[in-house]
Amino acid sequence: MKGRAFTAVVLFGLAVLAGCAGTGRNACDLLQGQSACARPALSAETAGPRIAAAQFFGDAGTSDYEKRFLALLARHQLGAMDRANGTGPFGHDRHEIANSDFQATYRTLQKLAGPVAEMHLPPAGANSGEGHFDGRWRVSRQTLYIDAAAQPSAPKTFDFSGLQARSVEIVLRQAGKQPADIEGVCDGTLAIRAGGASRTIATGTAFRFRLSGEDDTVSLFPSDGLNRCAARIRSSLAPAGAPLTIRREETADPALAAFDSRYERCPTPDPTGLDPLSRAFYASRWLSQTCALPIGKPRLLRKSRDGFNAKVEALMGAPLSDSAIDKGDPELPLDFSRAPKLKLIYLSSLEFKADFSGRIIERLIRHHAALGTKVRILVTDVLERDKDDAMLHRLAAEFPNVGLQEYRWRADRGAPIDEQISQLHKVH
Repeated sequence: MKGRAFTAVVLFGLAVLAGCAGTGRNACDLLQGQSACARPALSAETAGPRIAAAQFFGDAGTSDYEKRFLALLARHQLGAMDRANGTGPFGHDRHEIANSDFQATYRTLQKLAGPVAEMHLPPAGANSGEGHFDGRWRVSRQTLYIDAAAQPSAPKTFDFSGLQARSVEIVLRQAGKQPADIEGVCDGTLAIRAGGASRTIATGTAFRFRLSGEDDTVSLFPSDGLNRCAARIRSSLAPAGAPLTIRREETADPALAAFDSRYERCPTPDPTGLDPLSRAFYASRWLSQTCALPIGKPRLLRKSRDGFNAKVEALMGAPLSDSAIDKGDPELPLDFSRAPKLKLIYLSSLEFKADFSGRIIERLIRHHAALGTKVRILVTDVLERDKDDAMLHRLAAEFPNVGLQEYRWRADRGAPIDEQISQLHKVH
């Protein structure tokens, strides 16, 4: 692992740590002077802890939650550096890399990630209750689906989240076949990337672009100071244009942003007084658990039909009859007279198929979305087929308050061949 042949790989490992991946790939590259992207140089004069902390948060802070989160991120970053450089579990000794910055950063990350391997969390103290985490550590990437044939004249509002994000990307994706022209103006600086080229739009300056072919995409990168864009979607079906409002969720819906940043602060018992089962319970991964709750009276649903009907009842206020399910008609009349009024719906599923059950759930979601309810759908991209995608993409295009996240696992650059192949079937 010596010589020039390895230099590029080493530098890639450092680039991964530095946070902004590739020229023109995110807001850190396209918008200069963003405070969230400011980082110290990777140099011998910079203290190791300051390097690693700044890569993730800019200011690591002192809260217990933030320290624990930093440890998890550091652990993940070590894995990415090992994959990129073929070190550690991938066969080579990292000490063979003759790069002082790499070695200093690696040692710092090891120190920060060390507590993750502990079998039991130290007592968290007597303090309990709620906290809010707003450290900037992630890249926020969300998709706004555009279908000019989906309610072509109806006004639409799309909220993007910049919560805890260093960089925000909004991918506008053509979900239909009808070409659409989008024009507008924003209250902050906006970068636009289309067809491999990028341009920066100043505050208050009009912009315009076109989505033509199927699956055509354009990426928007809002600056930290951008909170709202007023745009119009024009097509042959709506020459006058349909209003499209793009809003930063933290300012448009601060209550939801506060909910998203919320975490529970749970005191952890002294491990010396716990039996083996309790020790195993409290040894769960950090940040992936809530405080202990009363068990209550859970109802076990043994049949898939019962599970499906429980979802129907939650969204419609009443289950479907056995005879209605037996007919298997996805267009059967639905009675929404007892449907609850909801503010937010989460739907997470390994599969969301355009079959009978999927079509019924889609119609229930459509009802609530039309009333303004925010919906967040999380599905597995690798298991979705064309007709499933068509159903979900049209739903999200008609109602931009329906957020659709399709998950597909991506191997790190330089990962072994088996991990590269795993991209075909893995979700995370």
